[in-house]
Amino acid sequence: MFSNFDINLAILACVAWLGNPLQHSCYEIVIAAIPYGLKFQFTGEKNSVQLINEIIDKVNQKSESSSKSKGGKKRINAKGV
Repeated sequence: MFSNFDINLAILACVAWLGNPLQHSCYEIVIAAIPYGLKFQFTGEKNSVQLINEIIDKVNQKSESSSKSKGGKKRINAKGV
């Protein structure tokens, strides 16, 4: 599991799980991720919400390039998989 650990995906999972019922803010999630490999320093130019938007863009780009290298969109077989 941890050989493929991606801090960006972990952050997005935490935002979806903890941020949806408004139990935690994006700031709290980003601060908690720093000891686990997130390289981010808060400045006046960028805040936690902007960082999460950048992470979403990176993950989307990575997903799009991965699907293109595998021959396009994923196809579903007759079993629905």
